[in-house]
Amino acid sequence: MSILSVKNGISSFSGATEKGDFNYFSGGTRALGPSDVTGFFSGFDAPNNGYSVYNVYGVSGFTITVAENTSELNYILIRMGGTGTTVDENIDWATNTDSVYINSGTTVPEFLILAQNGAALTTQDFKGIEYQH
Repeated sequence: MSILSVKNGISSFSGATEKGDFNYFSGGTRALGPSDVTGFFSGFDAPNNGYSVYNVYGVSGFTITVAENTSELNYILIRMGGTGTTVDENIDWATNTDSVYINSGTTVPEFLILAQNGAALTTQDFKGIEYQH
């Protein structure tokens, strides 16, 4: 289940966060009922270190576009009408645009360990290290 439930259109729905032209719930634990009754649809979780970008249009439509990194995010935001050239400028544009919402994925830490022979070992968790020589 997605961590977001999204609804196009503004309505007062207890507990929903309103962002411009739509409402959303975060957490994915609330039973919102059938979409054809409540208007809420399950969102799409952003990938690790990535983003899911919501863009609403029309009476009840929205799109979700996934970006794997900030370069893709910047490209997507420019295609949606972003007025900047850098990702920071376009994130600022999206923040101030009623029809766009950016959901960030979790950041996966990478641990670097320097081996005695100078090789770098990498791992994405503390449970194991893979080393190839």
